[in-house]
Amino acid sequence: MAACCRPRPVKTLCRSAKVGSAALLGQLNGERGDAVGLVIFSNSVEWMVPLGRLEDTADRIGLAIAGLDAHGSTALLDAIIVATASTARWQEGLRAVVLITDGRDNASAVSEGEVLALTSEWSGTRVFALAYGEDADYEFLRRISESTGGAAYRGGISTIQALFSRIAYGL
Repeated sequence: MAACCRPRPVKTLCRSAKVGSAALLGQLNGERGDAVGLVIFSNSVEWMVPLGRLEDTADRIGLAIAGLDAHGSTALLDAIIVATASTARWQEGLRAVVLITDGRDNASAVSEGEVLALTSEWSGTRVFALAYGEDADYEFLRRISESTGGAAYRGGISTIQALFSRIAYGL
């Protein structure tokens, strides 16, 4: 499952996320039972494409990602809870949430401590985060990711593509 925000810097990051997301969709495995959905977050959190079997959602996600645009605030922690709670209930395939963000939450109703307290309830769902841009709060993303058995990365287009390849092939 991919969680994607409407982050800054707008043009470069959105373009990078679109390229990387397309690569991830192409590498997931419907026979394995992989599911994918798309959560966007800015001032609020929205399921742009609800979590579902790959063959039912991939085309819609590709179209949705192509139309993403960055604006507003960042309800990152709220998005993590929404995306991870749904993904943890999925019984087949990979269970991962992918975040592409600057990591600077400024609009969530929950705190980092509340999110960290919930990680034991997420049934093996791992969070992977890409801290993008000079202002990215890598340490914040690292704490959240590592608490789930996932990882955080810094970088740009090549990092997005490498991260998505790693996730698609079962880590």
